[in-house]
Amino acid sequence: MSSSSDGDRGDSTGASLAAVLPDEGPSIALGRAGQSDSLDVDGERMGVLSGWTGGDEAIGRPRLEAAAWLVALVALVADVALTRYGLAIGAVEANPLARSLIESVGPAVAMGTLKLFGVAVALSTRGFLPEPYRFLAPVCLAGPWTVAALSNAVVVFVLL
Repeated sequence: MSSSSDGDRGDSTGASLAAVLPDEGPSIALGRAGQSDSLDVDGERMGVLSGWTGGDEAIGRPRLEAAAWLVALVALVADVALTRYGLAIGAVEANPLARSLIESVGPAVAMGTLKLFGVAVALSTRGFLPEPYRFLAPVCLAGPWTVAALSNAVVVFVLL
């Protein structure tokens, strides 16, 4: 494997690595094209290797995060609504912390407090995540809340 010429080594946006395969094979360069990582074979860009490295992919990140927050909000509303309805028809809260809060302050205040705490934790930790992974904050809310809402739906269906 031999090194590439000076023009293939990269610039201030990132380094490149190039090689010529034995027997005058194709020239392969791995490096940056604009801001996206790419693979070049004989001077042709073969595609993006990483979906998180800028370029057009960066446009989709805010949409992905917004969609994740929307899913988390829908899951929150479904969980709260189905929990309140389930409690009204005789179900018992399975979460011991939530059950204790519901018994002491009522379902509306208890669920509001717990959900606001979850959102506060997600929002506060979101800033510590690298930008490409910030969508994980609402995903970490949406996952358990969706499971809880589905579980509540099954309980409500059985009790009806």
